[in-house]
Amino acid sequence: VELLQVRRTGEALPGGLAADVALTAARLGHRGIAVSRLGQDDAAEAIRAPLERAGVDLSHLQSDPDLPTGRLSIRTIAGRTTRSLDDLAAFDLMQWDFDLEDLARRADVIMFSALGRRHGQARSVVDRTLDFARQSLRVFDLTTRAAGDLEHWDSGDVESPGVLQGSYRWAALESHYFLGAVLVEGPTQLRLCRQTV
Repeated sequence: VELLQVRRTGEALPGGLAADVALTAARLGHRGIAVSRLGQDDAAEAIRAPLERAGVDLSHLQSDPDLPTGRLSIRTIAGRTTRSLDDLAAFDLMQWDFDLEDLARRADVIMFSALGRRHGQARSVVDRTLDFARQSLRVFDLTTRAAGDLEHWDSGDVESPGVLQGSYRWAALESHYFLGAVLVEGPTQLRLCRQTV
């Protein structure tokens, strides 16, 4: 769910799980779909343009008239890196709609993260999407590359009812600096694409 602008000294790039996974899938020749909510601001346009050029399907991006696009600022001073994330961003208020239900029913793989579920509204949308994605491989990204360094991380979120329970096909990714995408190739073959960042 989280789609945000990552700001480092001199650059601002699309980031977050929604961007990373969709970009990876598109670059590998698969259909990558970004599902998130952006503000109506310059950061949103700065995110949309490179994703669109890369062939990412943006038809499930929502627009929020009140909240800004999420921003992750990364600063390195004297060899120490700090990260800060907006307290409340557009992706926190994802809205459920029947297009998401249709997408969930058709998806081969759905990736989601604890950061994308940090707010109750987004958490309910993710959980509802997972309920409709019973045939999909659902991947819970436990990556700590952003979340572990942010004050907003809720380690108890992993154990939320319904998230990792049930007799479904699950995979979990956990590493310190890891970007992963699971791609379905045919009815049962999976390929895990790994890139250390």
